[in-house]
Amino acid sequence: MEEGSVPDQQQPSPSLWTFPTPLDWKLTLSYVALGFLSAADNLMYAYAYAYSPHPPRLFWHHLH
Repeated sequence: MEEGSVPDQQQPSPSLWTFPTPLDWKLTLSYVALGFLSAADNLMYAYAYAYSPHPPRLFWHHLH
């Protein structure tokens, strides 16, 4: 046994190694679409929060 090696620890076989998915046009388009959906959701939330007739904590009070 070599000095400094741990007997119980084994290196994973190459078949168990994982690699990231390569970027292609479908994956890139999916990320762009999700980004726009997230931006639209944030914009609608901010608009509703800014123009709500009552503070949001009043709605929370009525739920409990």
